[in-house]
Amino acid sequence: MPDLIAPPTAELQRVIDALPTLEAAEDPARHRGLLEQAAALAAGEGVDGHTLGRIQLLMARLHAQLGEYELAYARALSASEKLERAGDTARASSAASTCISICIETGDFSRALEHLRQTQAGARARGDLELLVRLLFNQACTFLCVDEFDAAAQCCEEVLRVAAEIAKETSKEKSADALRSQVATTAESARAALGFSRTYLADAHERRGRLAEAKAERRRAAEALPQASDRSPLASLHMVIYARSRLGDLEGARHTASIFLRRVRQLPRAPRWMAQVWLTMGVYYQHAGRPGRAAARFERAIRAMRSIRHDGELPNTMQMLANAHAANGRHADALRWLRQAHAARRFTQPEQERLHYRMAALERDAEERRLERETALLHAQRLAVVGRLMAQIYHSLGAPLVAARQALSLCITQADHLRPSELSAALRGVVAHIDEATALTRQLRMFSYRAAPQAMVLDLPLALQEAWNGMAIGRSGPREPLALHGVAPPQVRGDAQRLAVLLRILLIEIERLGGAQAPQVMLSMNGSAVRVLFASPAREADASAVGGVGFTLCEEIAREMQGGLWRMDAPQGELRVALELPAER
Repeated sequence: MPDLIAPPTAELQRVIDALPTLEAAEDPARHRGLLEQAAALAAGEGVDGHTLGRIQLLMARLHAQLGEYELAYARALSASEKLERAGDTARASSAASTCISICIETGDFSRALEHLRQTQAGARARGDLELLVRLLFNQACTFLCVDEFDAAAQCCEEVLRVAAEIAKETSKEKSADALRSQVATTAESARAALGFSRTYLADAHERRGRLAEAKAERRRAAEALPQASDRSPLASLHMVIYARSRLGDLEGARHTASIFLRRVRQLPRAPRWMAQVWLTMGVYYQHAGRPGRAAARFERAIRAMRSIRHDGELPNTMQMLANAHAANGRHADALRWLRQAHAARRFTQPEQERLHYRMAALERDAEERRLERETALLHAQRLAVVGRLMAQIYHSLGAPLVAARQALSLCITQADHLRPSELSAALRGVVAHIDEATALTRQLRMFSYRAAPQAMVLDLPLALQEAWNGMAIGRSGPREPLALHGVAPPQVRGDAQRLAVLLRILLIEIERLGGAQAPQVMLSMNGSAVRVLFASPAREADASAVGGVGFTLCEEIAREMQGGLWRMDAPQGELRVALELPAER
Protein backbone atom coordinates (compact mmCIF):
# COMPACT_ATOMS: atom_id res chain seq x y z
CA MET A 1 0.00 0.00 0.00
CA PRO A 2 1.56 3.34 -1.01
CA ASP A 3 2.41 5.85 1.69
CA LEU A 4 -0.21 8.48 2.30
CA ILE A 5 0.73 12.04 1.45
CA ALA A 6 1.26 14.06 4.62
CA PRO A 7 -1.15 16.95 5.05
CA PRO A 8 0.28 20.47 4.64
CA THR A 9 0.12 21.09 8.38
CA ALA A 10 2.47 18.16 8.99
CA GLU A 11 4.86 19.39 6.32
CA LEU A 12 4.80 22.86 7.79
CA GLN A 13 5.46 21.51 11.26
CA ARG A 14 8.42 19.52 9.92
CA VAL A 15 9.84 22.71 8.41
CA ILE A 16 9.27 24.64 11.65
CA ASP A 17 11.06 21.93 13.61
CA ALA A 18 13.98 22.19 11.19
CA LEU A 19 14.31 25.99 11.52
CA PRO A 20 16.91 25.90 14.35
CA THR A 21 19.13 23.62 12.23
CA LEU A 22 18.74 25.86 9.20
CA GLU A 23 19.54 28.99 11.22
CA ALA A 24 22.70 27.39 12.59
CA ALA A 25 23.92 26.28 9.14
CA GLU A 26 26.86 28.30 7.78
CA ASP A 27 25.98 27.54 4.13
CA PRO A 28 22.28 28.16 3.41
CA ALA A 29 22.74 27.00 -0.21
CA ARG A 30 23.16 23.39 0.97
CA HIS A 31 19.60 23.48 2.31
CA ARG A 32 18.11 25.36 -0.60
CA GLY A 33 15.41 22.79 -1.31
CA LEU A 34 14.15 22.76 2.25
CA LEU A 35 14.24 26.57 2.43
CA GLU A 36 12.24 26.93 -0.79
CA GLN A 37 9.72 24.43 0.54
CA ALA A 38 9.49 26.42 3.76
CA ALA A 39 8.92 29.63 1.83
CA ALA A 40 6.19 28.02 -0.27
CA LEU A 41 4.40 26.65 2.79
CA ALA A 42 4.78 29.94 4.68
CA ALA A 43 3.11 31.79 1.83
CA GLY A 44 -0.14 30.05 2.70
CA GLU A 45 -2.44 30.69 5.60
CA GLY A 46 -2.04 29.55 9.16
CA VAL A 47 1.55 30.72 9.70
CA ASP A 48 2.22 33.16 12.52
CA GLY A 49 4.25 36.30 11.89
CA HIS A 50 7.22 35.16 13.97
CA THR A 51 7.68 31.91 12.03
CA LEU A 52 7.17 33.71 8.72
CA GLY A 53 9.80 36.26 9.68
CA ARG A 54 12.32 33.53 10.54
CA ILE A 55 11.72 31.81 7.19
CA GLN A 56 12.02 35.09 5.27
CA LEU A 57 15.29 35.87 7.05
CA LEU A 58 16.72 32.50 6.01
CA MET A 59 15.59 33.07 2.43
CA ALA A 60 17.16 36.54 2.48
CA ARG A 61 20.51 35.01 3.45
CA LEU A 62 20.17 32.44 0.69
CA HIS A 63 19.38 35.07 -1.96
CA ALA A 64 22.28 37.22 -0.73
CA GLN A 65 24.70 34.30 -1.04
CA LEU A 66 23.49 33.64 -4.59
CA GLY A 67 23.85 37.33 -5.52
CA GLU A 68 20.10 37.92 -5.86
CA TYR A 69 20.25 41.19 -3.96
CA GLU A 70 16.82 42.62 -4.80
CA LEU A 71 15.02 39.53 -3.49
CA ALA A 72 17.38 39.35 -0.52
CA TYR A 73 16.76 42.97 0.48
CA ALA A 74 12.97 42.67 0.13
CA ARG A 75 12.80 39.51 2.23
CA ALA A 76 15.22 40.83 4.88
CA LEU A 77 13.25 44.06 5.22
CA SER A 78 9.96 42.18 5.57
CA ALA A 79 11.54 39.77 8.06
CA SER A 80 12.84 42.67 10.16
CA GLU A 81 9.37 44.22 10.41
CA LYS A 82 7.64 40.92 11.31
CA LEU A 83 10.26 39.89 13.86
CA GLU A 84 10.20 43.35 15.43
CA ARG A 85 6.42 43.15 15.87
CA ALA A 86 6.79 39.66 17.34
CA GLY A 87 9.26 40.96 19.94
CA ASP A 88 12.22 38.89 18.64
CA THR A 89 14.73 41.74 18.76
CA ALA A 90 17.75 39.50 18.18
CA ARG A 91 16.52 38.11 14.85
CA ALA A 92 15.03 41.49 13.87
CA SER A 93 18.46 43.06 14.36
CA SER A 94 20.03 40.25 12.33
CA ALA A 95 17.56 40.96 9.50
CA ALA A 96 18.41 44.68 9.69
CA SER A 97 22.12 43.79 9.53
CA THR A 98 21.41 41.74 6.40
CA CYS A 99 19.70 44.79 4.84
CA ILE A 100 22.72 46.90 5.70
CA SER A 101 25.18 44.40 4.20
CA ILE A 102 23.13 44.19 0.99
CA CYS A 103 23.00 48.00 0.68
CA ILE A 104 26.77 48.19 1.14
CA GLU A 105 27.47 45.53 -1.46
CA THR A 106 25.10 47.09 -4.01
CA GLY A 107 26.51 50.58 -3.49
CA ASP A 108 23.37 52.05 -1.88
CA PHE A 109 25.39 53.71 0.87
CA SER A 110 22.90 56.39 1.92
CA ARG A 111 20.23 53.76 2.58
CA ALA A 112 22.78 51.65 4.44
CA LEU A 113 23.64 54.61 6.66
CA GLU A 114 19.93 55.22 7.34
CA HIS A 115 19.46 51.58 8.39
CA LEU A 116 22.57 51.85 10.55
CA ARG A 117 21.35 54.98 12.30
CA GLN A 118 17.96 53.49 13.15
CA THR A 119 19.32 50.12 14.26
CA GLN A 120 22.13 51.67 16.33
CA ALA A 121 19.62 53.87 18.16
CA GLY A 122 17.60 50.80 19.09
CA ALA A 123 20.69 48.85 20.16
CA ARG A 124 21.91 51.70 22.38
CA ALA A 125 18.44 52.10 23.92
CA ARG A 126 18.29 48.38 24.77
CA GLY A 127 21.92 48.22 25.88
CA ASP A 128 22.63 45.50 23.29
CA LEU A 129 26.39 45.95 23.06
CA GLU A 130 26.93 42.84 20.91
CA LEU A 131 24.65 44.18 18.19
CA LEU A 132 26.18 47.65 18.56
CA VAL A 133 29.62 46.17 17.86
CA ARG A 134 28.39 44.59 14.62
CA LEU A 135 26.60 47.75 13.53
CA LEU A 136 29.61 49.97 14.19
CA PHE A 137 31.75 47.63 12.12
CA ASN A 138 29.19 47.77 9.29
CA GLN A 139 29.31 51.54 9.51
CA ALA A 140 33.10 51.42 9.22
CA CYS A 141 32.75 49.26 6.09
CA THR A 142 30.31 51.81 4.65
CA PHE A 143 32.81 54.62 5.20
CA LEU A 144 35.58 52.52 3.62
CA CYS A 145 33.52 52.09 0.46
CA VAL A 146 33.30 55.88 -0.01
CA ASP A 147 36.94 56.55 0.94
CA GLU A 148 36.07 58.17 4.28
CA PHE A 149 39.03 56.52 5.99
CA ASP A 150 39.21 58.87 8.96
CA ALA A 151 35.54 58.23 9.84
CA ALA A 152 36.08 54.49 9.32
CA ALA A 153 39.04 54.52 11.71
CA GLN A 154 36.95 56.28 14.36
CA CYS A 155 34.19 53.66 14.02
CA CYS A 156 36.76 50.85 14.35
CA GLU A 157 38.21 52.42 17.48
CA GLU A 158 34.73 52.61 18.98
CA VAL A 159 34.18 48.94 18.07
CA LEU A 160 37.32 48.00 20.00
CA ARG A 161 36.27 50.15 22.96
CA VAL A 162 32.80 48.58 23.18
CA ALA A 163 34.27 45.10 22.66
CA ALA A 164 36.63 45.70 25.59
CA GLU A 165 33.63 46.70 27.75
CA ILE A 166 31.82 43.49 26.78
CA ALA A 167 34.87 41.38 27.56
CA LYS A 168 35.21 43.07 30.94
CA GLU A 169 31.53 42.55 31.80
CA THR A 170 31.43 38.89 30.71
CA SER A 171 34.82 37.84 32.09
CA LYS A 172 33.20 36.26 35.17
CA GLU A 173 30.30 34.62 33.33
CA LYS A 174 30.90 31.04 32.24
CA SER A 175 27.83 31.04 29.97
CA ALA A 176 29.08 33.95 27.85
CA ASP A 177 31.73 32.05 25.86
CA ALA A 178 29.73 32.20 22.62
CA LEU A 179 29.12 35.93 23.06
CA ARG A 180 32.80 36.62 23.69
CA SER A 181 33.73 34.52 20.64
CA GLN A 182 31.39 36.47 18.34
CA VAL A 183 32.53 39.82 19.70
CA ALA A 184 36.18 38.78 19.41
CA THR A 185 35.63 37.87 15.75
CA THR A 186 34.11 41.27 15.02
CA ALA A 187 36.87 42.99 16.99
CA GLU A 188 39.49 41.20 14.88
CA SER A 189 37.80 42.42 11.72
CA ALA A 190 37.69 45.93 13.22
CA ARG A 191 41.44 45.83 13.91
CA ALA A 192 42.03 44.77 10.31
CA ALA A 193 39.80 47.60 9.06
CA LEU A 194 41.60 50.04 11.37
CA GLY A 195 44.99 49.07 9.94
CA PHE A 196 43.49 49.18 6.43
CA SER A 197 42.17 52.72 7.02
CA ARG A 198 45.41 53.98 8.53
CA THR A 199 47.31 52.64 5.52
CA TYR A 200 45.21 54.83 3.24
CA LEU A 201 45.60 57.80 5.60
CA ALA A 202 49.36 57.31 5.47
CA ASP A 203 49.26 57.38 1.66
CA ALA A 204 47.22 60.59 1.77
CA HIS A 205 49.77 62.22 4.09
CA GLU A 206 52.59 61.14 1.81
CA ARG A 207 50.89 62.62 -1.26
CA ARG A 208 50.68 65.95 0.58
CA GLY A 209 54.33 65.83 1.55
CA ARG A 210 53.71 65.14 5.23
CA LEU A 211 56.33 62.45 5.57
CA ALA A 212 56.47 62.44 9.38
CA GLU A 213 52.67 62.04 9.65
CA ALA A 214 52.73 59.31 6.98
CA LYS A 215 55.42 57.39 8.88
CA ALA A 216 53.46 57.67 12.12
CA GLU A 217 50.25 56.43 10.45
CA ARG A 218 52.07 53.44 8.95
CA ARG A 219 53.46 52.54 12.35
CA ARG A 220 49.99 52.76 13.87
CA ALA A 221 48.57 50.68 11.01
CA ALA A 222 51.14 47.94 11.57
CA GLU A 223 50.36 47.92 15.30
CA ALA A 224 46.60 47.69 14.68
CA LEU A 225 46.67 44.77 12.21
CA PRO A 226 45.78 41.41 13.82
CA GLN A 227 47.70 38.16 13.38
CA ALA A 228 45.97 35.98 10.79
CA SER A 229 44.84 32.46 11.69
CA ASP A 230 42.67 29.71 10.24
CA ARG A 231 39.73 31.05 12.24
CA SER A 232 40.05 34.66 11.07
CA PRO A 233 37.07 36.09 9.15
CA LEU A 234 37.49 36.30 5.38
CA ALA A 235 36.86 40.05 5.41
CA SER A 236 39.64 40.43 7.98
CA LEU A 237 42.05 38.35 5.87
CA HIS A 238 41.28 40.44 2.80
CA MET A 239 42.07 43.71 4.56
CA VAL A 240 45.18 42.30 6.25
CA ILE A 241 46.56 41.13 2.88
CA TYR A 242 45.91 44.53 1.36
CA ALA A 243 47.33 46.51 4.29
CA ARG A 244 50.46 44.37 4.73
CA SER A 245 51.13 44.55 0.99
CA ARG A 246 50.88 48.36 1.05
CA LEU A 247 53.12 48.51 4.13
CA GLY A 248 55.81 46.43 2.39
CA ASP A 249 55.36 43.37 4.63
CA LEU A 250 55.19 40.90 1.73
CA GLU A 251 56.11 37.94 3.93
CA GLY A 252 53.16 38.65 6.23
CA ALA A 253 50.92 39.22 3.21
CA ARG A 254 52.04 35.90 1.66
CA HIS A 255 51.34 34.02 4.90
CA THR A 256 47.88 35.60 5.15
CA ALA A 257 47.19 34.85 1.46
CA SER A 258 47.93 31.15 1.98
CA ILE A 259 45.43 31.07 4.87
CA PHE A 260 42.93 32.99 2.76
CA LEU A 261 43.14 30.52 -0.14
CA ARG A 262 42.88 27.53 2.17
CA ARG A 263 39.74 28.98 3.69
CA VAL A 264 38.22 29.87 0.31
CA ARG A 265 38.59 26.32 -1.01
CA GLN A 266 36.16 25.21 1.68
CA LEU A 267 33.45 27.59 0.44
CA PRO A 268 31.02 27.17 -2.47
CA ARG A 269 32.20 28.82 -5.68
CA ALA A 270 29.47 31.44 -5.59
CA PRO A 271 30.08 34.67 -7.56
CA ARG A 272 29.95 36.70 -4.37
CA TRP A 273 32.80 34.79 -2.74
CA MET A 274 34.83 34.49 -5.92
CA ALA A 275 34.71 38.23 -6.55
CA GLN A 276 36.25 38.75 -3.12
CA VAL A 277 38.85 36.04 -3.78
CA TRP A 278 40.01 37.42 -7.13
CA LEU A 279 40.10 40.97 -5.77
CA THR A 280 42.18 39.95 -2.75
CA MET A 281 44.68 37.92 -4.77
CA GLY A 282 44.92 40.69 -7.36
CA VAL A 283 45.87 43.17 -4.62
CA TYR A 284 48.49 40.74 -3.31
CA TYR A 285 50.08 40.13 -6.73
CA GLN A 286 50.04 43.84 -7.55
CA HIS A 287 52.09 44.74 -4.47
CA ALA A 288 54.27 41.66 -4.87
CA GLY A 289 55.53 43.05 -8.20
CA ARG A 290 53.54 40.73 -10.50
CA PRO A 291 51.26 43.08 -12.47
CA GLY A 292 50.36 40.45 -15.10
CA ARG A 293 48.90 38.05 -12.55
CA ALA A 294 47.26 40.96 -10.73
CA ALA A 295 45.53 42.13 -13.93
CA ALA A 296 44.17 38.64 -14.60
CA ARG A 297 42.72 38.41 -11.09
CA PHE A 298 41.22 41.88 -11.29
CA GLU A 299 39.48 41.04 -14.58
CA ARG A 300 37.97 37.91 -13.05
CA ALA A 301 36.84 39.94 -10.03
CA ILE A 302 35.16 42.50 -12.29
CA ARG A 303 33.30 39.77 -14.21
CA ALA A 304 32.09 38.24 -10.95
CA MET A 305 30.98 41.64 -9.61
CA ARG A 306 29.08 42.44 -12.79
CA SER A 307 27.32 39.08 -12.74
CA ILE A 308 25.79 39.85 -9.32
CA ARG A 309 25.55 43.65 -9.74
CA HIS A 310 28.05 44.21 -6.92
CA ASP A 311 28.63 47.90 -7.73
CA GLY A 312 30.11 49.03 -4.41
CA GLU A 313 33.73 48.11 -5.18
CA LEU A 314 33.54 48.02 -8.98
CA PRO A 315 35.05 51.48 -9.74
CA ASN A 316 37.99 50.94 -7.39
CA THR A 317 38.63 47.47 -8.87
CA MET A 318 38.66 48.93 -12.38
CA GLN A 319 41.10 51.60 -11.21
CA MET A 320 43.42 48.92 -9.77
CA LEU A 321 43.17 46.94 -13.02
CA ALA A 322 44.18 50.05 -15.00
CA ASN A 323 47.17 50.52 -12.67
CA ALA A 324 48.18 46.88 -13.14
CA HIS A 325 48.04 47.16 -16.95
CA ALA A 326 50.07 50.39 -16.80
CA ALA A 327 52.71 48.70 -14.63
CA ASN A 328 52.83 45.81 -17.13
CA GLY A 329 53.37 48.18 -20.06
CA ARG A 330 49.92 47.67 -21.61
CA HIS A 331 49.00 51.32 -21.76
CA ALA A 332 46.12 50.97 -24.24
CA ASP A 333 44.34 48.50 -21.93
CA ALA A 334 45.14 50.74 -18.97
CA LEU A 335 43.52 53.71 -20.70
CA ARG A 336 40.44 51.63 -21.63
CA TRP A 337 39.89 50.42 -18.07
CA LEU A 338 40.59 53.86 -16.68
CA ARG A 339 37.76 55.26 -18.83
CA GLN A 340 35.45 52.48 -17.64
CA ALA A 341 36.37 53.28 -14.03
CA HIS A 342 35.48 56.93 -14.58
CA ALA A 343 32.19 55.92 -16.21
CA ALA A 344 31.36 53.63 -13.28
CA ARG A 345 32.15 56.43 -10.84
CA ARG A 346 29.65 58.66 -12.60
CA PHE A 347 26.95 56.27 -11.44
CA THR A 348 28.30 55.89 -7.89
CA GLN A 349 29.30 59.55 -7.41
CA PRO A 350 25.73 60.78 -6.79
CA GLU A 351 25.29 58.04 -4.22
CA GLN A 352 28.50 59.08 -2.47
CA GLU A 353 27.39 62.71 -2.52
CA ARG A 354 24.05 61.73 -0.96
CA LEU A 355 25.94 59.79 1.69
CA HIS A 356 28.20 62.75 2.46
CA TYR A 357 25.15 65.00 2.69
CA ARG A 358 23.50 62.50 5.02
CA MET A 359 26.64 62.33 7.17
CA ALA A 360 26.73 66.12 7.44
CA ALA A 361 23.02 66.16 8.35
CA LEU A 362 23.57 63.58 11.08
CA GLU A 363 26.48 65.61 12.45
CA ARG A 364 24.30 68.72 12.48
CA ASP A 365 21.53 66.82 14.28
CA ALA A 366 24.00 65.57 16.89
CA GLU A 367 25.35 69.09 17.40
CA GLU A 368 21.84 70.50 17.74
CA ARG A 369 20.96 67.84 20.34
CA ARG A 370 24.14 68.66 22.26
CA LEU A 371 23.31 72.37 22.22
CA GLU A 372 19.76 71.64 23.34
CA ARG A 373 21.05 69.61 26.28
CA GLU A 374 23.51 72.33 27.24
CA THR A 375 20.79 74.99 26.92
CA ALA A 376 18.40 72.96 29.08
CA LEU A 377 21.11 72.47 31.71
CA LEU A 378 21.99 76.17 31.66
CA HIS A 379 18.30 77.07 31.91
CA ALA A 380 17.89 74.78 34.92
CA GLN A 381 20.93 76.35 36.55
CA ARG A 382 19.58 79.84 35.89
CA LEU A 383 16.23 78.91 37.38
CA ALA A 384 17.96 77.61 40.49
CA VAL A 385 20.00 80.81 40.75
CA VAL A 386 16.89 82.97 40.26
CA GLY A 387 15.02 81.06 42.93
CA ARG A 388 17.88 81.36 45.40
CA LEU A 389 18.25 85.07 44.60
CA MET A 390 14.56 85.76 45.15
CA ALA A 391 14.66 84.10 48.58
CA GLN A 392 17.88 85.89 49.54
CA ILE A 393 16.64 89.28 48.32
CA TYR A 394 13.42 88.85 50.27
CA HIS A 395 15.24 88.11 53.51
CA SER A 396 18.11 90.57 52.95
CA LEU A 397 15.80 93.49 52.11
CA GLY A 398 13.03 92.55 54.49
CA ALA A 399 15.11 92.51 57.68
CA PRO A 400 16.62 96.06 57.44
CA LEU A 401 13.37 97.61 56.14
CA VAL A 402 11.28 96.06 58.91
CA ALA A 403 13.86 97.19 61.48
CA ALA A 404 13.90 100.72 60.03
CA ARG A 405 10.11 100.88 60.05
CA GLN A 406 9.89 99.69 63.64
CA ALA A 407 12.59 102.13 64.79
CA LEU A 408 10.94 105.02 62.94
CA SER A 409 7.50 104.14 64.38
CA LEU A 410 9.05 104.08 67.85
CA CYS A 411 10.57 107.54 67.28
CA ILE A 412 7.22 108.94 66.12
CA THR A 413 5.13 107.51 68.93
CA GLN A 414 7.64 108.32 71.69
CA ALA A 415 9.13 111.55 70.36
CA ASP A 416 7.74 113.55 73.30
CA HIS A 417 9.21 111.16 75.86
CA LEU A 418 12.73 110.58 74.41
CA ARG A 419 15.71 112.70 75.20
CA PRO A 420 17.44 114.35 72.20
CA SER A 421 20.44 111.99 72.45
CA GLU A 422 18.17 108.90 72.46
CA LEU A 423 16.15 110.24 69.54
CA SER A 424 19.33 111.00 67.62
CA ALA A 425 20.65 107.46 68.22
CA ALA A 426 17.33 105.95 67.10
CA LEU A 427 17.36 108.01 63.90
CA ARG A 428 20.96 106.99 63.17
CA GLY A 429 19.81 103.36 63.49
CA VAL A 430 17.04 104.05 60.96
CA VAL A 431 19.59 105.57 58.57
CA ALA A 432 21.93 102.56 59.04
CA HIS A 433 19.13 100.13 58.17
CA ILE A 434 18.20 102.18 55.11
CA ASP A 435 21.88 102.32 54.03
CA GLU A 436 22.04 98.53 54.31
CA ALA A 437 19.00 98.14 52.03
CA THR A 438 20.36 100.79 49.68
CA ALA A 439 23.69 98.96 49.34
CA LEU A 440 21.85 95.81 48.35
CA THR A 441 19.73 97.60 45.75
CA ARG A 442 22.90 99.22 44.36
CA GLN A 443 24.42 95.76 43.87
CA LEU A 444 21.27 94.53 42.14
CA ARG A 445 21.25 97.60 39.91
CA MET A 446 24.88 97.00 38.92
CA PHE A 447 24.07 93.36 38.18
CA SER A 448 21.08 94.28 35.98
CA TYR A 449 22.87 96.94 33.91
CA ARG A 450 24.67 94.50 31.62
CA ALA A 451 24.88 94.72 27.85
CA ALA A 452 25.64 91.82 25.51
CA PRO A 453 28.99 90.24 26.42
CA GLN A 454 32.01 91.16 24.33
CA ALA A 455 35.08 89.01 24.93
CA MET A 456 38.35 90.95 25.01
CA VAL A 457 41.73 90.92 26.71
CA LEU A 458 41.53 92.64 30.13
CA ASP A 459 44.20 93.86 32.52
CA LEU A 460 43.26 92.13 35.78
CA PRO A 461 45.46 94.19 38.20
CA LEU A 462 44.16 97.42 36.69
CA ALA A 463 40.55 96.20 36.99
CA LEU A 464 41.11 95.30 40.65
CA GLN A 465 42.55 98.74 41.44
CA GLU A 466 39.74 100.54 39.62
CA ALA A 467 37.09 98.54 41.48
CA TRP A 468 38.76 99.24 44.85
CA ASN A 469 39.20 102.95 44.12
CA GLY A 470 35.61 103.20 42.86
CA MET A 471 34.36 102.13 46.28
CA ALA A 472 36.05 105.20 47.86
CA ILE A 473 33.90 107.67 45.89
CA GLY A 474 31.69 109.66 48.25
CA ARG A 475 33.59 108.65 51.39
CA SER A 476 35.63 110.90 53.63
CA GLY A 477 39.28 110.21 54.44
CA PRO A 478 42.05 108.58 52.45
CA ARG A 479 41.61 105.02 51.16
CA GLU A 480 44.22 102.33 51.88
CA PRO A 481 45.63 101.09 48.53
CA LEU A 482 45.03 97.53 47.37
CA ALA A 483 48.30 95.55 47.30
CA LEU A 484 48.65 92.61 44.90
CA HIS A 485 50.98 89.68 45.61
CA GLY A 486 51.98 86.50 43.78
CA VAL A 487 52.91 85.73 40.18
CA ALA A 488 50.35 85.24 37.41
CA PRO A 489 49.68 86.54 33.88
CA PRO A 490 48.20 90.02 34.26
CA GLN A 491 45.72 89.49 31.41
CA VAL A 492 42.47 87.55 31.39
CA ARG A 493 39.78 87.11 28.73
CA GLY A 494 36.22 88.26 29.33
CA ASP A 495 33.74 91.12 29.19
CA ALA A 496 35.01 94.39 30.70
CA GLN A 497 31.64 95.47 32.11
CA ARG A 498 30.96 92.07 33.71
CA LEU A 499 34.41 91.98 35.26
CA ALA A 500 34.00 95.49 36.71
CA VAL A 501 30.59 94.61 38.21
CA LEU A 502 31.90 91.31 39.57
CA LEU A 503 34.91 92.90 41.32
CA ARG A 504 32.88 95.83 42.68
CA ILE A 505 30.17 93.62 44.22
CA LEU A 506 32.74 91.15 45.54
CA LEU A 507 34.78 93.88 47.24
CA ILE A 508 31.59 95.36 48.73
CA GLU A 509 30.75 91.97 50.26
CA ILE A 510 34.29 91.47 51.57
CA GLU A 511 34.21 94.95 53.11
CA ARG A 512 30.80 94.22 54.65
CA LEU A 513 32.14 91.11 56.34
CA GLY A 514 35.68 92.20 57.11
CA GLY A 515 35.69 95.94 57.57
CA ALA A 516 37.07 98.90 55.61
CA GLN A 517 40.72 97.73 55.56
CA ALA A 518 42.07 96.53 52.23
CA PRO A 519 42.01 92.74 51.82
CA GLN A 520 45.13 90.77 50.92
CA VAL A 521 45.07 89.77 47.25
CA MET A 522 47.19 86.86 45.96
CA LEU A 523 47.45 86.07 42.22
CA SER A 524 48.39 82.56 41.02
CA MET A 525 47.80 80.10 38.18
CA ASN A 526 45.49 77.09 38.34
CA GLY A 527 45.83 75.28 35.03
CA SER A 528 44.59 77.60 32.30
CA ALA A 529 42.89 79.97 34.75
CA VAL A 530 44.12 82.89 36.85
CA ARG A 531 43.18 82.51 40.52
CA VAL A 532 42.63 85.59 42.69
CA LEU A 533 42.58 84.81 46.44
CA PHE A 534 41.06 87.46 48.70
CA ALA A 535 41.92 87.16 52.42
CA SER A 536 40.44 89.48 55.04
CA PRO A 537 39.72 89.44 58.80
CA ALA A 538 36.10 88.66 59.54
CA ARG A 539 33.86 88.36 62.53
CA GLU A 540 32.83 84.76 63.12
CA ALA A 541 29.16 85.50 62.67
CA ASP A 542 29.74 87.41 59.45
CA ALA A 543 32.22 84.86 58.07
CA SER A 544 29.45 82.26 58.00
CA ALA A 545 27.24 84.68 56.06
CA VAL A 546 29.11 84.12 52.78
CA GLY A 547 26.41 83.00 50.41
CA GLY A 548 24.13 86.01 50.57
CA VAL A 549 22.75 87.99 47.65
CA GLY A 550 26.04 89.68 46.78
CA PHE A 551 28.02 86.44 46.61
CA THR A 552 25.25 84.76 44.61
CA LEU A 553 25.42 87.59 42.07
CA CYS A 554 29.19 87.23 41.89
CA GLU A 555 28.92 83.45 41.38
CA GLU A 556 26.53 83.97 38.49
CA ILE A 557 28.75 86.56 36.78
CA ALA A 558 31.85 84.39 37.26
CA ARG A 559 30.02 81.44 35.69
CA GLU A 560 29.02 83.61 32.71
CA MET A 561 32.71 84.49 32.24
CA GLN A 562 33.67 80.77 32.17
CA GLY A 563 35.18 81.03 35.65
CA GLY A 564 34.16 80.32 39.21
CA LEU A 565 33.85 81.78 42.72
CA TRP A 566 33.81 79.93 46.04
CA ARG A 567 34.71 80.32 49.71
CA MET A 568 37.83 78.51 50.87
CA ASP A 569 38.58 76.98 54.25
CA ALA A 570 40.23 79.47 56.61
CA PRO A 571 41.07 79.78 60.32
CA GLN A 572 38.38 81.14 62.59
CA GLY A 573 38.00 84.89 62.24
CA GLU A 574 39.37 84.99 58.69
CA LEU A 575 37.55 85.13 55.38
CA ARG A 576 39.06 83.66 52.19
CA VAL A 577 37.34 83.85 48.82
CA ALA A 578 38.81 82.47 45.57
CA LEU A 579 37.94 83.82 42.14
CA GLU A 580 39.08 82.12 38.92
CA LEU A 581 38.97 83.64 35.44
CA PRO A 582 40.21 82.23 32.11
CA ALA A 583 43.74 83.41 31.35
CA GLU A 584 44.67 84.95 28.03
CA ARG A 585 46.95 82.55 26.16
